[in-house]
Amino acid sequence: MVSDEEWKPCNDPRYKYAIFVSSYANTPQKWFLYHSTELHKRQDAKDVEKMERSLKKGQTSLHSLLDKGFACEEDARLAIERWLKKHPCCIATRTEF
Repeated sequence: MVSDEEWKPCNDPRYKYAIFVSSYANTPQKWFLYHSTELHKRQDAKDVEKMERSLKKGQTSLHSLLDKGFACEEDARLAIERWLKKHPCCIATRTEF
């Protein structure tokens, strides 16, 4: 993680950069890391959209699973456990059978 003090502005105000010095196999190296605030905002928006699509897909598959009906409570419990393993982004806070 780069602290705010390490970033330096570029000639183009949309970008900033940080410099890192390291050594690999006794060879000194200088690394430049560039950051675009505009790109960062766009990527954040894409990430939110991706999470929303994943949540909607999970909700749809859960509703489909629950519409099936089960022969006994144990079958329902096993189906929910399998579904939760397939959808790690979802958490079951309470289940009632």
